[in-house]
Amino acid sequence: MKTILLLLTIGTAIIAHGQDTQQFALVSAGNSSTQSTTSLDWTVGQTISTTGVNTQALLTSGIHQPVLITEVINILTVKHPEIQIYPNPVVETLTIQVDGADELLIKLHDLEGKEVISASSVNTLNLKELSNGVYILTLSSGTYSSRHKIVKH
Repeated sequence: MKTILLLLTIGTAIIAHGQDTQQFALVSAGNSSTQSTTSLDWTVGQTISTTGVNTQALLTSGIHQPVLITEVINILTVKHPEIQIYPNPVVETLTIQVDGADELLIKLHDLEGKEVISASSVNTLNLKELSNGVYILTLSSGTYSSRHKIVKH
């Protein structure tokens, strides 16, 4: 009977204390920024909230996680040049046609990353002396760059 009474007393104390819960969080970073019509607040961590109430005030603290409001200013349109590379697979001469690009920088790398050919503003590459295999062709013009797989037979 003493054991049951002891367990009942301990169980009641645990249940009564278990109703008092608090949430905590670890926050590692955060900041706030406001410019003209946009305000941004952020934190990195888990949300917490603790509320204290008395007769005159309500105090709530925690991590602020508001809605982000944005406004579209401009839509950026990027035009890509028209590219034709043929024949692929290639035996001797690779033809490169690029419409809509100013000065074109051409680089050909093997699969180990070694540059085997570098040229600018040419329409053909002579690959006759290269070993058969797979190469990566990089075309660059201004802010545009593209990579293409080339197979040499």
